[in-house]
Amino acid sequence: MRALIIGLGLALAPLGASAAEWLLDPEKSTITFTYYENDSPMQGTFPTFSGEAFYDPAWAQEAVVAVTVVTADVQMADFVRTAFAKTPDWFHTQQFPEATLEIGALEPFEDGKLRAVGELTLKGRTFPMSPVFELETVGSCLRATGETTMLLSDYGIGAGAVSRLIDVRNDLVLKFDLVGHLAFARPEC
Repeated sequence: MRALIIGLGLALAPLGASAAEWLLDPEKSTITFTYYENDSPMQGTFPTFSGEAFYDPAWAQEAVVAVTVVTADVQMADFVRTAFAKTPDWFHTQQFPEATLEIGALEPFEDGKLRAVGELTLKGRTFPMSPVFELETVGSCLRATGETTMLLSDYGIGAGAVSRLIDVRNDLVLKFDLVGHLAFARPEC
């Protein structure tokens, strides 16, 4: 995590003093996902995560965001699915207990939305990820809501012995509702 913070600091050079530090409030935020088993939608959630951003609305294209998700705390529809999600065939949480999303820019998108330009590292594999989201001000906080689709095969998820019994579709929809507050101010949201 220290290397990530140093990297964020170096990436801020173009933003100068105008970028404010924002912290993710996990108690007011959610990260969930939907995948399909035998064409039936299944739900999951990542209840433990943290994050910070350096963001100035005037320089959104140079925003820097880092979110760390504790995949070892994944929660699925039942005990069996939760246990299986932690195996090497899925998130392999013993070897890779965390995933990280690093965003280096925000771009304007359709209907006033933004698209984040970044990379997701999961199970030791890194691929581009560009979630589309709405950003709104809630009191003194910022709230980002959106979703993105990722391919399970990119990260080696959903394969293995159980895939002979259960057909898992390759796409997973990751949904997020993230609330952040200024690092050095009492949040009012």
